[in-house]
Amino acid sequence: MVLSNLIYIMHGKRMQENSSKENDTKTASRKSQEEDVKQREGRETYKVPASMLRPIFVLLVLGMLSNLQAQPIKKPQFNKWIFPNFCQIDFTTGDPVFSKNGAAYSIETSGSYCDENGNILFYSDGTTIYDATHTPMPNGEIWSSNNAAMGPLVIPIIGDSAKYYVFQVDGGSATFSGNCGPLGRWDGLYYHIVDMSLNGGLGDIIQGRKNISLVDSTGEAVIAIMHENEKDFWVIVRKAHSNRYYSFLVTENGICTIPIITTFSGGLPSNPTGLMTLAPSHDESQIAIAQRCPPPNLGLAQIFDFNKCTGRLSNPNNISNNLRFYYDVAFSPNDSLIYLTQAGDGGPPKIFQYQRFSQNIPATEIIIGGSIPKGLYPNIVGYFGMRVYGDTMYIGNADSSMHILSNPDNYGNPGLQNHWIQTGSLGVRVSYSFPNYFNYKDDYYRNPFVLTRDTTICTGDSLNLGSPANCFDPEYTYSWTPSTGLDNDTVPNPMARPTTTTSYIVTVNFLCNTYTDTITINIPIVDAGEDTTICSGDSAILTASSNSTYQWNTGEITTSIIVSPSVSTTYFATTSGNACLATDSVEVAVNQSPVFQISDDTTISIGTNITLSVIGAYSYFWSTGNALNSLSVSPEQTTTYTVTGYDSLGCYTDASVTVTITSLAFAYLPNVFYAASNYPENEKLFVFGKNIKSYELSIYDRWGEKVYETFDAFTSLRGDGLCCAYGEGWDGTLNNSGKPLNEAVFVFILNGEFTDGRKFNESGNISLIK
Repeated sequence: MVLSNLIYIMHGKRMQENSSKENDTKTASRKSQEEDVKQREGRETYKVPASMLRPIFVLLVLGMLSNLQAQPIKKPQFNKWIFPNFCQIDFTTGDPVFSKNGAAYSIETSGSYCDENGNILFYSDGTTIYDATHTPMPNGEIWSSNNAAMGPLVIPIIGDSAKYYVFQVDGGSATFSGNCGPLGRWDGLYYHIVDMSLNGGLGDIIQGRKNISLVDSTGEAVIAIMHENEKDFWVIVRKAHSNRYYSFLVTENGICTIPIITTFSGGLPSNPTGLMTLAPSHDESQIAIAQRCPPPNLGLAQIFDFNKCTGRLSNPNNISNNLRFYYDVAFSPNDSLIYLTQAGDGGPPKIFQYQRFSQNIPATEIIIGGSIPKGLYPNIVGYFGMRVYGDTMYIGNADSSMHILSNPDNYGNPGLQNHWIQTGSLGVRVSYSFPNYFNYKDDYYRNPFVLTRDTTICTGDSLNLGSPANCFDPEYTYSWTPSTGLDNDTVPNPMARPTTTTSYIVTVNFLCNTYTDTITINIPIVDAGEDTTICSGDSAILTASSNSTYQWNTGEITTSIIVSPSVSTTYFATTSGNACLATDSVEVAVNQSPVFQISDDTTISIGTNITLSVIGAYSYFWSTGNALNSLSVSPEQTTTYTVTGYDSLGCYTDASVTVTITSLAFAYLPNVFYAASNYPENEKLFVFGKNIKSYELSIYDRWGEKVYETFDAFTSLRGDGLCCAYGEGWDGTLNNSGKPLNEAVFVFILNGEFTDGRKFNESGNISLIK
């Protein structure tokens, strides 16, 4: 990598370093306890005049990083580093651009955070939180000294895009003992909450949400690592003067103030002057620590395994077996190498390189670097804080320059470039370290506690319900409901074998938090419905239900089908579209219609009663409304009667009978008449009858001669008042001419039609008596 395109743009007068900071070192010659308290309470030596808050830009456009590869921690939220003293590196355009900017005025502590577009939101130098205009937030003055090796850690609050946690540690508690902080002790780890909706959108610390202590008297380092569920996270510190590590779990419900405490014996020195930094590996499986103590104590560097489920550290191993005045520890971008920096122990500054995955890490030590030319501050020279961004490692010098490793994944030749950027001529003193950071996965998506939300298995099969990422540690308690079909309802990953579709709910308890999750196991089933019975000639609608696609044996794939079997038939519905096969059947029984007998059609005269009857069915219903098996009728006109016969299942047959009504009609001729009778009816021969429409009467003598004929249908009442006599009557003479005929026997022929259309035809003898 080569430095190119240097552009100097100077505005205003050169800022003068505070004389108390020029000779600041990370040695045993720290400020006295009283001076530190004064700075923590008064802070006037850390104030920046308003005239100095205007950015004094020194832009160095660096064209050497064109091949940067995307690393897990390279994203817009970290694209601008604002750090002491008035320094900024901007990565938003790809290549880093250095400028003299900001109001952070210290030599060691810093933290900054940007929005999703890489615009600075706020930053801190450990004593003040500044907004994007480099102005202290109205409520931005905070407890702390500004000499913690690792600065404030800014992390979005889960589920609230406008609010941020700011975690930080008090650098003094690692160096001194006694009751020196605002809480009557060295304050250790505490936090604030910044709300970006306050202060006109520039943000401010929420009233009452500042300087909230979690644990007192910690070392100078604070880091964070994602929880195994990829939504919550751990905030981790080391207790000062001890080998105890505190892990605080942060969830969408807030900070659990009950820490997980891991204690080790031996190993790292825990003397009162022990300072240290922590570094998580990018894969978040390990934590490295670099301890620095002035001679003769010196410090040690170790690496621990980290359990993302429980927050516990374990399995400490030395990175180096040599006690030195270590300042910082870092992992290479691909996590394969570990770096340690050493400065201020009387020897030349060094960078040490180790192979992380070696069986003997200390044996892989390589010394990188050597003599560094003096800079603007010749008594502060060396390799101090490190930070990886992209595929490059940046190294602080606490002098007028910065260094880089251009190829930090390379063992033996990491591409060290001393004084990669020179700032001495600008009066800029680069701090010991760079802004603290945590690569929070800010999509807020938590890994599920279940294998999947919704899945399908076949009847008789089984499935492990829990996610492979579930924490199996005893600190976690699991409760699965319902327990039906489970081999164990209190383990992280029970085996389920349900017989029907079942939704299982898991409740997980850990520390202050309760989590729930749900998995639904679908068992492909099909229900063809209940068996049914229909009457012959009827149809049935069959409706199936299923949690899968299915097909009828008729070939149809619709939910409902219409069938009209002539005999009892079984129909099948079978699931389709998955590897599981399920079939259900439904029987449609066909009940034949009842057969019964009914009276024959009949003819009666008007006014006559007749009884109609049926036999052979279970019940009946006549068209007259009668529900008996017989019916007495006397219709006034020809009528058809319909009866419905039902069997015991409700099937029915219709039948009918017609009753024909005939009129009271007749015609007759007396066989003798007496012309000299005293009764009118006997003096003449009449056609008697009723409802005669027309007729023809012919009378013949014994020689066949017609002696009388009439068609006269005129009616008259008989002498007895009854109906009826037809015509004028035959008086016994030839054609009623008065010409007498002899007493004799005559032959008659009578033909005619009644009013109901019936014909009549009569013949016989008539005796004429004189």
